[in-house]
Amino acid sequence: MFVVDDVAGTVLPGGIDSQLVRFYGGRFYTELNGFIGPTGGERRIFAHLDTSHPSFRLLSWQSDPAPYLDPNFRRWDVPYQEYWSLPAVRSFDAYLDQFEPTERKDISYLLRRFVDDSVVHTFDVGIAAEKLIAPFIGHTIQSFRRRGKSCVYEDPAFGSVVTILLDCLAKSGCLRVLELRNGGEPCGLVVFADNDAANEIVYYFNLYKPRPSGISNAGLLGLIFHAVKCGRRLDGMRGNFGLKRRYGLKPRPSYAIVRDSLWKIGGSSDLDAAEKKQLYGRPFGALQI
Repeated sequence: MFVVDDVAGTVLPGGIDSQLVRFYGGRFYTELNGFIGPTGGERRIFAHLDTSHPSFRLLSWQSDPAPYLDPNFRRWDVPYQEYWSLPAVRSFDAYLDQFEPTERKDISYLLRRFVDDSVVHTFDVGIAAEKLIAPFIGHTIQSFRRRGKSCVYEDPAFGSVVTILLDCLAKSGCLRVLELRNGGEPCGLVVFADNDAANEIVYYFNLYKPRPSGISNAGLLGLIFHAVKCGRRLDGMRGNFGLKRRYGLKPRPSYAIVRDSLWKIGGSSDLDAAEKKQLYGRPFGALQI
């Protein structure tokens, strides 16, 4: 389902999932979404949604859609998770300069222990990557359970999503897997896309065995090291998970337009109120009602 404004030609690329309208597409598989095509029809599209579709979750907007919302639709404007990214850095030494000496020492240790012997795999077909990655999804689930936590990897539908994603990335030629090793044995995987045209690396999954400790930290650091070596910007996608901020990634705004009785307005806990105010520069409509 694509909602097209007949006057201006503005398009909302959407699909219907159990009567719920969602985005379809986006820069990275339903991430970094928004209107496409000519501008000018945004307000009419929102008016159409109001009268024709009782429920929608339009998430991960890369540009603020609030200017196109009439006052009576401001309640749809809800807080959402931020994106995290690291700009291209001229050298890894320049990257390390932002940290205190103790942190630099810890980073260097993790890289020596787990990344010095690492391998970056390139795949032309998704099935080969799937065979490599599947066991590490199980390892990661066990790592979370050891800490008394659960993770998205336990969702039965996740495997199907991973298969589709890997296949799409492999067919585009940008699928990469950074394999971390400890004592010569694989202990972690970082799944990412290397987008040469955009000069950026897109971070998808960090998978790791329960032991030894520090593999997940080393995974992100290994990817940062690889991105710096390649002269690429690193797109860390949504969610801080504690490590992204720690290792120098910065938040970028992400927006959501939602009308759904099941939606809980909460946003993320990655930033405090002052940080959110500075980042977004405005309050969210749903929080003003």
